[in-house]
Amino acid sequence: MTAPIEPAPLRAIPPLAGAEGEVRFIDLAALEAQGLARLETLPYCLRVVLENAVRNRAQLMLSDEEIARVGLWAPGDEAFSVPLLVSRVILPDSSGAPALIDLAALRSSLARAGVAPEQVEPRIPVDLVVDHSLIVEEAGHPGAALRNSALEYERNSERYSLLKWAQSAFSSLRVAPPGIGIVHQVHIERLARVIDTEARDSYRLAFPEFVLGGDSHTPMVGALGVFGWGVGGIEAEAAMLGQPYMVRVDRVVGVKLVGRLPAGATATDLVLTITEKLRQVGVVGQFVEFFGEGARALSVTDRATLANMAPEYGATIGYFPIDDATIAYLRQTGREDAHIALIEAYARAAGFFRAADAPDPAYSEYVEIDVGAVSASVAGPRRPQDRLPLHAVKHGFETLLAKSTQDGGFGAREAEGVAARFGEEDVMLRDGAIAIAAITSCTNTSNPNVMLGAGLIAQRAVARGLKNQALGENLACARLARGDALSRTCRLACAA
Repeated sequence: MTAPIEPAPLRAIPPLAGAEGEVRFIDLAALEAQGLARLETLPYCLRVVLENAVRNRAQLMLSDEEIARVGLWAPGDEAFSVPLLVSRVILPDSSGAPALIDLAALRSSLARAGVAPEQVEPRIPVDLVVDHSLIVEEAGHPGAALRNSALEYERNSERYSLLKWAQSAFSSLRVAPPGIGIVHQVHIERLARVIDTEARDSYRLAFPEFVLGGDSHTPMVGALGVFGWGVGGIEAEAAMLGQPYMVRVDRVVGVKLVGRLPAGATATDLVLTITEKLRQVGVVGQFVEFFGEGARALSVTDRATLANMAPEYGATIGYFPIDDATIAYLRQTGREDAHIALIEAYARAAGFFRAADAPDPAYSEYVEIDVGAVSASVAGPRRPQDRLPLHAVKHGFETLLAKSTQDGGFGAREAEGVAARFGEEDVMLRDGAIAIAAITSCTNTSNPNVMLGAGLIAQRAVARGLKNQALGENLACARLARGDALSRTCRLACAA
């Protein structure tokens, strides 16, 4: 039986310029003094779990043993679950609109029963981002962006009317309009607060965010030291209404990055290498925390690429503790100076700031990856762990064509093919004749280096003769409607 835990011990942050009144925080070091935590060996992501459990202990009705189980976590401990309170929910419109309709239906039911409908209100802040919104119907002229935006509003006017009503009806909701960006990109660049505060009687209480999202790549925000991941719509709605969320604490895998990316390699190449390795290790349902000199050397935008791919390597989160690079990124993306000062002061005082000379926590398993050995590579098309160095792509693709689907190949058979005309030449296209590859994706959207790289590739391709034209003319796609034999790659090309 552990010693009874005292009411949440508080400390005050030294006065900050621009801060409104005194700011206090949960003093985890005081728990350590009581023998209920070992902060030096506790992974940084689990410190967020511990702080949340202690801060909300009364509401969650947590026992001394449950608090100590988090604070004294050690490698080899059996997995357990602990209820936490979510501080914010972020939703793409695909799952956010149905959630808002549910809340609107609840309000209607209350109104019909003669009860004030305003009683239905999210208990925590909710961000909704109109995601993947614009269709590029016009391009290549100065007014293209405005024209595409106007078409988007015209095409989806009913849906956007609902969102506009919801933003005015629910005080806890903010909506990011179409054309701003992809949900997890907007999240790290504009919406994530990292450290938030709430009003108490005579002070404000600061705490790390715990965010649930309606998008599988919500873990991208782990690049900023924010604890969060994607969930289903029902779980998101429950969190919005103030219900606790059960967090499973299992293994925490420490990924030590050493060295720096060589010339010609990008964060995408690094994350494909990490995904391949972590798939071999097995991290499904576990927390992954990055550390080491290589992690410190990565920009936050490169870290975002690594954190974004957590669902692909199977982990719940890919987490980077707050450090100097985090603070620099927040300043670069235009956060308020007063809030940046609060984040840094809180993180340093409360034990969430990862200094360069800080001792490494205890991890369930250590995985070391030499960033300097990463090379340009290609992965997919179906499984991100199927990575090939760039020089091996041709041979690897030819091998996969013949392999059975059970062995990870395409099971291609000789087919009739389809006749096509390129310029003055008649050709027969079969499996493998056309290769379609993505030069960017939602993994890369917050990374200027790879986005500019994708643009340069496109520019070079156009310079070498690649044209944006109707593929149906060259590939005789009309034959598809008649059921003639077409290779799978041709079908993909025609659909594009």
